[in-house]
Amino acid sequence: MARSLAAFAIVIGLLFSTVRFSRSEEKNVAKIQLTEILQGRVQVIGLLGQPIGTILRLKGFWRERPFGKGSSAEFVINNVNETQLAMPIIVDSNFVHGEDPQGRRSDLVLGETWEMIAYEGIQVSSQEAMNQALGKPLNQNPFDGLRGFISGVVVKASSSTK
Repeated sequence: MARSLAAFAIVIGLLFSTVRFSRSEEKNVAKIQLTEILQGRVQVIGLLGQPIGTILRLKGFWRERPFGKGSSAEFVINNVNETQLAMPIIVDSNFVHGEDPQGRRSDLVLGETWEMIAYEGIQVSSQEAMNQALGKPLNQNPFDGLRGFISGVVVKASSSTK
């Protein structure tokens, strides 16, 4: 009986220490009001290493997606603001929006290189917005509904294979 009580006490102790540990991790999460971002007091840094919304000069090429989820193509960014990246940034074609200088949508061509004047942004997925409007449960991870995107003008498109 004494052994089972001691084992029970150890299990309860471990549970409480785990709960305390996870709570202390939650304290490290930065909580920011949207107004702080809108007023310029906080900057959100995107995948391209610059604040969201910053106008950038990008260079990359289109290739077939080798595996995984998403579309069948991806944009491989290897140059940001005329600086060669040590590691390329790969973006699914669903999240790259390019237009020609006349405002017409630029269609991707596998193997084609694009030079863009663009910005990186964040959007809430329409499914998450619809769930919230209808009062349906949202995803467990609050960031599941956020999607990054790159949008801009394709100033030069050239065929070359990388």
